[in-house]
Amino acid sequence: MQCEPGKILNPMTLRCVSLAGKVGKQLYEQGYVRNAELAQGLPFARRTRRQVQKKNAPCDYGYERNPATGRCVKYGGKTHKKVHKRDPYRSPRDDRRDHRRDDRRDHRRDDRRDHRRDHRRDHHRSWPVYEQTTTDATEELDMAPLADKETILRWTRKNCKYSNDVISRRHFVHESQAALQDLIRLHDGSCVAAPALNDHVHRQQRLGETPSLPHNRSVPLKRRDLDTLRETMRRKTPGYKLPGLPNKLPPAEWQLYAASDQRSGPGFLSVCYVDVTKAKRTAVGVEFPLESIKVNMGYLPTGDGRHSIQHILDILKKLADKNKLLVPAVRGWKPVAGFPFTKSHWTRDRSEKLSDLYQDLIALN
Repeated sequence: MQCEPGKILNPMTLRCVSLAGKVGKQLYEQGYVRNAELAQGLPFARRTRRQVQKKNAPCDYGYERNPATGRCVKYGGKTHKKVHKRDPYRSPRDDRRDHRRDDRRDHRRDDRRDHRRDHRRDHHRSWPVYEQTTTDATEELDMAPLADKETILRWTRKNCKYSNDVISRRHFVHESQAALQDLIRLHDGSCVAAPALNDHVHRQQRLGETPSLPHNRSVPLKRRDLDTLRETMRRKTPGYKLPGLPNKLPPAEWQLYAASDQRSGPGFLSVCYVDVTKAKRTAVGVEFPLESIKVNMGYLPTGDGRHSIQHILDILKKLADKNKLLVPAVRGWKPVAGFPFTKSHWTRDRSEKLSDLYQDLIALN
């Protein structure tokens, strides 16, 4: 291989380097001549070997190797169309069939890969994997089975969101068998001991509050949670009964307000419970400021329907006199019969929605 004057061949990289450079000076001191005839042909042999390796390497998905240049070209691109000219006897249906076949092959490959990954993940778990051969009816319930400690711990791993009691903060593995048999599962996935939850419910009801989750007071307990508590407590106390909710009534100064005002705008009525002690008398009449609104029940349309709005207002007043429009909620009160309604609720199917509301109010009356 012949280098230009003033350059010398580097036998490590098979490139011509300048004699004035650092590498060139080192090669010159080591005895290399400018015309390295012994290295002739080596670069071509090495490049040929690299080209063969690159040519045999597979292309990425959606690409195909160009047999003329050895490069990967995009399937369906301009170069691919030039290389693979369409067969005059091949229809577009044949292309779609080939695409579907390739897609099925790719899906099967992905399924096999996911199966192998799941198998490795289950095999290398840090906790034991229990295989359930028989169906246990107690595992379908929300309370722990009356079984040994290992069986109950298996139930907690399958059903409980946390590994500890949300009230006592004690881990289940440190509890005794008798304490584990009192565990119940709440609707949010957390597990708690039934005696501790019973004390929590009694404490809230003595304060006049709605029973809520022990670790989240803003979420009330559901009926299924209370039923599970009752069934679990009856294991040791057969005559156990849940205490009834106190018959709370809204404050006497709260009154139902339904009228068209600046807040509702034209075409709607504002419905809410207001505190009459905060009313202000003006030259026009009595006005209720925004801070006097205690329970917002949304808006009702003033348009026509099969049941006029006046009939609905009459039923609302009767229900308000009987204290049937509000029910106790967590830290307050909430309306019934689907209230509160927004203005956008009445944009479509107004007559049908008014009829449904009328029927719901008749059922409450």
